[in-house]
Amino acid sequence: MNRNVRRGLFAFGVIVVSLFASSWFFFPVWGVSVSGTRFLKPKDVARMSGVLPGNPWLWASTARAGALEANPWVRQARILKRFPGRVEIRIQERVPLAGYKRADGSLIVLARDGVELPGAKSPGLLLEGFDALALPEALRVAELAGQLGAQKLRFTPQGFLMRVGKTEIWSDSYDSLLKYGGSVKMFGMNREGARVNVYPWGVSVQ
Repeated sequence: MNRNVRRGLFAFGVIVVSLFASSWFFFPVWGVSVSGTRFLKPKDVARMSGVLPGNPWLWASTARAGALEANPWVRQARILKRFPGRVEIRIQERVPLAGYKRADGSLIVLARDGVELPGAKSPGLLLEGFDALALPEALRVAELAGQLGAQKLRFTPQGFLMRVGKTEIWSDSYDSLLKYGGSVKMFGMNREGARVNVYPWGVSVQ
């Protein structure tokens, strides 16, 4: 390697080091705002992202958003830089949908997309009797069951059985419950102790 090449590499190295130093000293982060939090604390979100006051402003990149999305509570994250030195962190959190009693008896809390939310309080709806294969469908039904105020949702060989107060509601599928959910509220919820069956062709109240 000749002398000119070595000098060129040395000069390039000096430039890289200078840029690194300037990004730290001349463009530090001086303000961080976090929005979209309901369950997480803004200060914890900022810490998880690594975007903190005093850190290089130029380092606040989309890679930091990926670090946030590794947290099960964070469904989506965006990092927005505002010159000079301000950073906005916008997140969309997962929301607890239902408690889920696993085969070993342990209880966890799941979001709508089936992600387990550590430390979450059960929102009041409990899923029972679902194996891993039936769970995605159960979570779809759980959304509708939650709208009806159900406390329990259980899988049966014929469909889904839920309890709302003292009323039992059975449906053969998510599609049937979605189609006739309004009828269930109108005709079945005002009869304490009733048994409501939801079929593809209509609703039966006993």
